[in-house]
Amino acid sequence: MLPLRLAQIKKMLLPYRGVADIGTDHALLPLELAQHPFWEEQKIIGIDPAPDPLEQGWKNLRQKGLEKRVELRQGWGFDPLRPREVEQAVIAGLGGRKIVSIVDRGREKNPEIKHLFLQPQRDLLFLRRWLVQNGWAIVTESIQWEKGHYYFFIRADWGCEERNYQDWELEIGPQLLEKKSPLLVDYLEEKVQEFNGILQKIGDKRPGHPREKYWEEKIRLFKGVQKWLLR
Repeated sequence: MLPLRLAQIKKMLLPYRGVADIGTDHALLPLELAQHPFWEEQKIIGIDPAPDPLEQGWKNLRQKGLEKRVELRQGWGFDPLRPREVEQAVIAGLGGRKIVSIVDRGREKNPEIKHLFLQPQRDLLFLRRWLVQNGWAIVTESIQWEKGHYYFFIRADWGCEERNYQDWELEIGPQLLEKKSPLLVDYLEEKVQEFNGILQKIGDKRPGHPREKYWEEKIRLFKGVQKWLLR
């Protein structure tokens, strides 16, 4: 059974198109896709920089008799891909800055990749800002909760019209705001508590510090978005 973060990515993928899973680890997602008729005639490629996870991935595929349906390759990011192999790529479980480095480095060599399916662990503002400033449009987003953590999922398509967002929209998620995703209210409450904790520490150590105003404004903003979502 796929973990939540991979199950959600699977739902977002475009059927009948080749896919590369970057940082595939034990190839759980390629294994799942290989069993689905949507990908029977399509390339399914798993890529990971470490040999040991890939060996386990091969074992998983052989157990299901699917070793001929999936290609596993060792390497960094998009480097092991050949031109025109796939149209979509998955990058799940990495930080936003690492995702940016992979996409930025691989874009020139692999211009045929038009769709990204991303599950960033952190640095969401950095990632979303980079995407919209570098030719990618945030098409859809979702947020999920599992085992005490919020997980974010982003689909970005290449070559769409750039939109101007404010940083607070990119930090929260423009498509999540547009859809008024129900989990956002709880997520924003958690962030407000986090910001309050930071503000308290600043006040205890250095009362009147200039950063106090920054965090106070951030708390006001997030509380305002909460109220808007609850209307």
